[in-house]
Amino acid sequence: MKIYGLTEEKVMDILNGKELKTGMLKYKAIMDMVQDADVSHDKEFQKKYNGFYRMRQRPKEYYEIYYAYMERCKKDKELCIDDIATYIYNKTKRCELSFSSKLLATINPNMPVWDTIVAQNHFDISYTVYTPKKYSSRLEMIIDKYHEYTNVYLEYMNGEEAKMIVRLFDKVYPNMNITDVKKVDLVLWKDR
Repeated sequence: MKIYGLTEEKVMDILNGKELKTGMLKYKAIMDMVQDADVSHDKEFQKKYNGFYRMRQRPKEYYEIYYAYMERCKKDKELCIDDIATYIYNKTKRCELSFSSKLLATINPNMPVWDTIVAQNHFDISYTVYTPKKYSSRLEMIIDKYHEYTNVYLEYMNGEEAKMIVRLFDKVYPNMNITDVKKVDLVLWKDR
């Protein structure tokens, strides 16, 4: 596992940056709305979500499928990446690792969001544009990569670097009421 070796100084620079604070407030707004809004129809929620997660340039039908599924599953504590990625693929014929993980992390904020740059730079995990023979499909490959990423990420969460990130995050933003996984996710995303 490749770890960048973030220093306290670097983490504090990230935490004190305007971008992280702005992003965190956008994230909080999404999480405050998701359970109460009908996300399949709430255009304000969708606009915030699309902006925060950079979900753009998809056909209208894609958004309808995505948000209807999120609404239908948002109380499902057993929902997993396998279900989400397979559903999106079956409905759109798109293998969507990143957007599947974002949906999962919105429903279960203890799950990490897949970001290709974070996965590669911090954890040395990537996947190719072609599907290696060990997989029966591209869908199988992206699901496997997310499971690998989750295992490494959760191992990382038990390490000193992640604990330092959480401690400093809580110092700068006390009582923010977001999961430790998301605190680390926000910092790693800014250290790209």
